[in-house]
Amino acid sequence: STLDPHSFPHDALPSAPFGGLDAAATPEPGTFEGGEVIALGPFDVTVKKIVTLDDLAPSMSPSEEGNRLIVISAKVHNPGDRPEFPSLLAKGITLEGGGVPLTPETKTISQPALFLQGDGQRPDMTINPGMTYDMAFVYEQEAGWQAKPVTLKVATYVYVDEGTLTLDEDYWRVDPETSATAVIPVEVKP
Repeated sequence: STLDPHSFPHDALPSAPFGGLDAAATPEPGTFEGGEVIALGPFDVTVKKIVTLDDLAPSMSPSEEGNRLIVISAKVHNPGDRPEFPSLLAKGITLEGGGVPLTPETKTISQPALFLQGDGQRPDMTINPGMTYDMAFVYEQEAGWQAKPVTLKVATYVYVDEGTLTLDEDYWRVDPETSATAVIPVEVKP
């Protein structure tokens, strides 16, 4: 049997010769400045500043002598209508160039510890809808770090209505792509 060229629908022309089967280009991440509101999964986050200091006792202290702490100070707002887990915040922000050691197992930057800035306590099990929190994202910083701006990377989150591989539904999944980056100066405190 031969293909009748007149029976082929014109709106379904093959696109392979014109790049239709090529992989789509990965979009470049956006940029943001400190003080801008950025979307981080279900949250609106405003990075106020980044500081490095000796200690945050009693909330957190460096594990090794000579190390310091580097802190991202941010406002976090949950504009949604349901509580969300604080772990989404910790998984969604990565700090590069801040002297944060890599984890030995995965050779990646560890997740920050989260603290409420008002009382130094860890956030409850959820970040409640309609609420705004002043939060600290705290990393340990290796001794000898030289003051310079750091790169803050914000992950892309995808909302999953119904999981295809599990029975889970209505959750946020971290996408491996970075949605936005910022280069932010670090304030050094004694």
